[in-house]
Amino acid sequence: MRQLSVTSDQLPVSSNQSPVAVSKQAAVSSTKSPGLELNLRGKLVEDGLEELDRYLEKAYSSGLLFVRIIHGKGTGRLREAVRNALKSSSYVASFEEPKDSEGGAGVTVAKMAK
Repeated sequence: MRQLSVTSDQLPVSSNQSPVAVSKQAAVSSTKSPGLELNLRGKLVEDGLEELDRYLEKAYSSGLLFVRIIHGKGTGRLREAVRNALKSSSYVASFEEPKDSEGGAGVTVAKMAK
């Protein structure tokens, strides 16, 4: 992926958007993608949540529409902590547990906020 450098006066502006809004959109989508999946299996809850927070920020900044968080099934403590963190994250619009064939209770799919 190539990264472009442009100034706000080089960006097209629609009649209902300010140059600042357009410039922010360009900055958001230029961040390198962290990938669609974050694997937290085997992590302690505290370590996993720190990694999740950094990952969500990067995923949001790079313009990803959704992400898969792999926390495993185990005791369920990490899954519960991840889902509670997703509920309060400003980067996440919603989340769900995928079908069993896609990871089931060991995975959470989060739709990123716009």
